Amino acid sequence: MALAVAMGKSFFIQPGCVMDGALAIVALILQVLLEKKGTGFIVVVSLWRVLRVVETAFELSDEAIEVKIDGIISQFQALSKENRTLLETLAEKDEVIKMLEEELNRLKENGDIPFVTNYREAI
Repeated sequence: MALAVAMGKSFFIQPGCVMDGALAIVALILQVLLEKKGTGFIVVVSLWRVLRVVETAFELSDEAIEVKIDGIISQFQALSKENRTLLETLAEKDEVIKMLEEELNRLKENGDIPFVTNYREAI
């Protein structure tokens, strides 16, 4: 839905697109109102204008998609950086835990602290 809104806004910002759309509408109205000979030219012009408007809409939607992709790539890069930082922090915390476990085992072996196998027994 956001893509359609972005495409719609960018369509109306460009004067050439608005002129193409208005010309197509006027040509179709004239075709209906003027059912005389010589309106074949109006039909050809109106069809050309309609095709031009559709082509422009697709071009604008491609631009909107590219902008969306660029945003997603930027978010991915930021998340990758954050992920690396978190992995580094995790590795540091793991190292601290390892050192504390080694210290705890050393203290247990030396008898400096009582060894408790069950927390409820210590209470």
